[in-house]
Amino acid sequence: MLLLVCSTAMAQEFRMQAYIGRVQVPGFYAIDVTPALTGQIEPDMRDLRLKDSASAFFTPYIIRKGTIRHNNVFTELPVVNTGTDSIYTITDIENTTGQALADVTLLIANTAVERLISVSGSNDRSKWYIIDNNVFCRRSYDNTSGWYAQTIHFPLSRYRYFRLRMNNAHTDPLNIIKVGRYTKYETAPTVSYMANPKPLVSQRDSAGVSYIHIYNDLPHIVERVQLFISGPKFYQRSGTVSVHSSDDSDAEYYPATIFSVNSWGRTIIPLPATKRDIRIQIENRDDPPLIIDSAATYIEAQQIVVWLDTGKTYYLLAGNRNATTPQYDLVQFRDSIPEQLPVLTHGPFKALERKIAIEKKEERNNWLWPSIVGAVVVLGLLTWRLLKDMKQGHG
Repeated sequence: MLLLVCSTAMAQEFRMQAYIGRVQVPGFYAIDVTPALTGQIEPDMRDLRLKDSASAFFTPYIIRKGTIRHNNVFTELPVVNTGTDSIYTITDIENTTGQALADVTLLIANTAVERLISVSGSNDRSKWYIIDNNVFCRRSYDNTSGWYAQTIHFPLSRYRYFRLRMNNAHTDPLNIIKVGRYTKYETAPTVSYMANPKPLVSQRDSAGVSYIHIYNDLPHIVERVQLFISGPKFYQRSGTVSVHSSDDSDAEYYPATIFSVNSWGRTIIPLPATKRDIRIQIENRDDPPLIIDSAATYIEAQQIVVWLDTGKTYYLLAGNRNATTPQYDLVQFRDSIPEQLPVLTHGPFKALERKIAIEKKEERNNWLWPSIVGAVVVLGLLTWRLLKDMKQGHG
């Protein structure tokens, strides 16, 4: 029990805190993952938390990198026949997609009335077969374009022609501007990178090998390194990158990746997420060493996406090596989150007072020793009773 309490207290001990503040409108917000933030968290971000001042629980969030954009393209279908009176408006369209249809979209001038539509299909425009007899067309309007899109759905059908028979209920017909289909497609997420503060670079050359040491003043997360080389004029060489096995400055180095460098392109080296020191070894063989003027380190641009409520003050917490990656339900709703979100900034990270964590430990331990004493007393009484019964049995 004692070990459980101590481990729980340690797991919840965060060393750093940054102020986010309050929001005026509830909803989804984004917070950029900046170098100031990555300098405080573990490379895999497992110790990143959001907290509000009114709850004992952490606020769920997701990390969003390159956004997949959803686009809709309207493809117009030819209208081969149309007619209207006070009873029906009939619109025959040709399916030129070469695929079966389960929906079509009508672009209709703004209206405040509703209609029922029957859908039929034909392959020769002579014999028609009913598909659906009760499709609802709602009232709607758009104050910007003056028309709205009404998509009607029906059972998947492979007819070449489709007939839409709209019941006008003995009034004037709706103004159908176009008939077609919206096709949704996704664009690949765009990947961009954010530069960390400029690191320090040192170089040491020995027989056939150059050793480059890249050092970040703060332990920012690094996912790629760029070397800026001024000479010699022509070169093509291979190299190895080694990083720390942990964020400890005295941790051992291990090979993280190999790379090639040449004079006809930029030298950009992808890395697994790492922090602090980076060591690069370039094989020169019999050539003169490369001249490394400077270096830059980057992290993939990403955002913290979170739902925030009004009336609460929010904070970022970081700096807990014992934390594990949180599992939130919000990840299941990623596709429902708008692409464009208002962006919030956080204040500087400040160290939480150590006494807060100690006081919490002591508060949690206040009940522990009385419980142990009570358990010992109960156990002693049971033992005494058992020995007494055994003695009476022998007597």
